[in-house]
Amino acid sequence: MRFDIYGRTDGLRIVVPSVLPLPSGLATEGPLVSIGTVALSFAALTPGLSHAIALSGFGVAGDLDDAMIDLALREPGPAGERW
Repeated sequence: MRFDIYGRTDGLRIVVPSVLPLPSGLATEGPLVSIGTVALSFAALTPGLSHAIALSGFGVAGDLDDAMIDLALREPGPAGERW
C-alpha cells in the first residue's frame, strides 16, 4: 500500500494512505511538510499505527515505524521507481 508521509514542526511524522485525502483536522496541529510517498505493507506497521490509520485515516509514526519509513524512503519502489 502507498502511504504519504508528512513532517510536523515538532519532528513527528504523519502517515496517510495515498488513496485518502489529507484529513482537515491535521491543520490544527501546525503546518505539515510533505516528505514523500512510500510503499509498505499495512501488516508491517506497528499495531498502534495501523489502528490509528484504520480509525482516523492517519497516524503518527512511532520509533519503530519511523525507522521503517526511513528505509522505505531510501529504497526504490517495487518496480524500481521512486515516488
